[in-house]
Amino acid sequence: MDKSSIAIIIPSYEPTEKLPALIKDLRIILSNPIVIVDDGSNPGTYGHFFAEAASCSDVVLLRQEENKGKGRALKTAFSYCLEHGIPGVITADSDGQHLPKDISRCMDALVESPESLVLGCRDFQQKNVPFKSKFGNTLTCSIFRMLTDRRLSDTQTGLRGISADFMKYLVDVPGERFEYETKMLWEAKIKNIPYKEVKIATVYENNNSGTHFRPIQDSWLIYKILLGGSFLQFIFFTCSSFISFLVDVGLFSLFFYCLYEEKQLFLSVALARCVSAFVNYLLNRNAVFRKSGGHIDIKSLMKYILLCSFIMLASFCITKGALLLFKNCNEVFLKASGDIVLFCINFLVQKFLVFRTPAKK
Repeated sequence: MDKSSIAIIIPSYEPTEKLPALIKDLRIILSNPIVIVDDGSNPGTYGHFFAEAASCSDVVLLRQEENKGKGRALKTAFSYCLEHGIPGVITADSDGQHLPKDISRCMDALVESPESLVLGCRDFQQKNVPFKSKFGNTLTCSIFRMLTDRRLSDTQTGLRGISADFMKYLVDVPGERFEYETKMLWEAKIKNIPYKEVKIATVYENNNSGTHFRPIQDSWLIYKILLGGSFLQFIFFTCSSFISFLVDVGLFSLFFYCLYEEKQLFLSVALARCVSAFVNYLLNRNAVFRKSGGHIDIKSLMKYILLCSFIMLASFCITKGALLLFKNCNEVFLKASGDIVLFCINFLVQKFLVFRTPAKK
């Protein structure tokens, strides 16, 4: 693969002056073809940024009539590049996070290893990285490694090198928004395509305020992909947790209002929680994860108790830390956000550690 034949793909939605600035900076060091995808931006407000960028030499501007998401924009560009016989591409963001020199280095890596998926990886330990980005990447990398046994330092990077062979496969892969990039990593694992990491500069401006990433909706789509074939099991896990919640509330009401005249709050809470936790253990062991053997094994029960204790402590620590970092946010919202993350972690730990069935030799 010749480096000069590799195209640079830049999907963009509601860009700023950074888009034409990036194209001009790229033209100083690279003459490669550039494909920009306007993902349904308002032409009256943002058209001049695209026009200025497209005025540079060898730049193709593709337009989508409405905003369909980054995944769809990438697939639109992939189809164009395949139709024009381009052997490989580098995808980059339009918000200034990816420097021309790093784009060039990812090109070199793709030329050296055309069979690989090249990932331009940031250093999330630097002080300028927003907390939400650092936390989100650490969590996603940990879950990805647990599910695939592959270690990545940056699962959220938009700077990637992709060969034409892999592009042919990716144009038919489901995914319209940011979850498509996670799906790409997953498909590479399934097809045994190696990952090649290239260390790049870590650029965040104004706490990454220009991102179009939707924290709740897009995070849900990403974790839905990471759960993969376990999604139905995750639904059963959610139902099991809800049943246990009803048992907990029902028993608490019974103990608190019926059995004790003095209304002993702590004892009522403790008894209800112990019974509901044991019910949850039995449901998860026998119905959700279907661990073999009809008897209750002490080993999994002890792991379950330790996990419950950890989740409770982690919930307190995360909520306390979040209150210190985000002083103007609602306390209930912060605790609920942390507990949602812990709920997913709880599912994965129970699946792969507490109730894991050893593989048959």
